[in-house]
Amino acid sequence: MLGSNVVANKLPRVPEFYHGKSVFLTGAAGFIGSLLLETLLRCCPGIKSLYTLLRTKKNVQAEVRKEQIFNKKIFDKLKKETPELLRKVRVISGDVSLPNLGMNEDDTHMLLEEVSIVFHCAAVVNFKKPLE
Repeated sequence: MLGSNVVANKLPRVPEFYHGKSVFLTGAAGFIGSLLLETLLRCCPGIKSLYTLLRTKKNVQAEVRKEQIFNKKIFDKLKKETPELLRKVRVISGDVSLPNLGMNEDDTHMLLEEVSIVFHCAAVVNFKKPLE
């Protein structure tokens, strides 16, 4: 047991691991994605940037959808205590169902240069489509 404690003590803690790094997150508008977004911002304030892939939906632009995400109850504590952390969230317009995630070339290159961690939480939700 002593050996495992020694190894565990040498591992970086979660906030230390994310400090100064940029993260790319798909599915931020969904349940799991918004939970992960809030948790990363609240628990890892040293994150450099958090890029979220959002699509235009029902004529609501991606940037507006980001604000709708921030209006979810889960973000209330963060908005009250450390609202400046929300400025770390950057929107990338795109769509996971399209080639290259529907991103433009500039955004693709920027993400390749900046991002070191990716969370893919997006899903295509269509309850009318048959399961294959």
